[in-house]
Amino acid sequence: MKKYTLSLLTLSVALSSGAAFANIIGPASDKSVDVTFSEGSIIGHTLTQVSGLEPGNIPNKIIAQGKVTTDSESGNIKVAFTGAGATTGGDYSIHRFDGLVATNKIWVSLQPVNGNFVKRPSGMDGGIVIKPDTDGGTDFSYTINVGSVNSNVVADTYRINVKAHRWVE
Repeated sequence: MKKYTLSLLTLSVALSSGAAFANIIGPASDKSVDVTFSEGSIIGHTLTQVSGLEPGNIPNKIIAQGKVTTDSESGNIKVAFTGAGATTGGDYSIHRFDGLVATNKIWVSLQPVNGNFVKRPSGMDGGIVIKPDTDGGTDFSYTINVGSVNSNVVADTYRINVKAHRWVE
């Protein structure tokens, strides 16, 4: 009797745990996926003052030149001002930067070089979207110009901040 009790006890434990029914039914379906982590596009950006600048009424004068390089031949670049007061009008956008003397101001705009202009996106960052300087190229050039209005520049040092990043619509 002890033998049957032990066997029944073992069977009831096996049934309650599902061990007696642990069988695979039907074919298996295996799938896999390749997950790739890649580096983002690398952007190099230089911005250089034009030499020989003198104060005065100098509308549209080029005061700095910028160049953006990437490791990719596709896409466009958006270049925009950061940390400035902005105003827009017509098809241009100008931004105000303070001089070391806070009452001195310079009004500037971003301009494409070599006809590589794509558009001016909406917003108040004065941005321009530019394409490569040449077909299949990875260089993007622009200038910073004194605005055509409020173009009287006082002798001072003005810090002009510009950012560049890939632009996809």
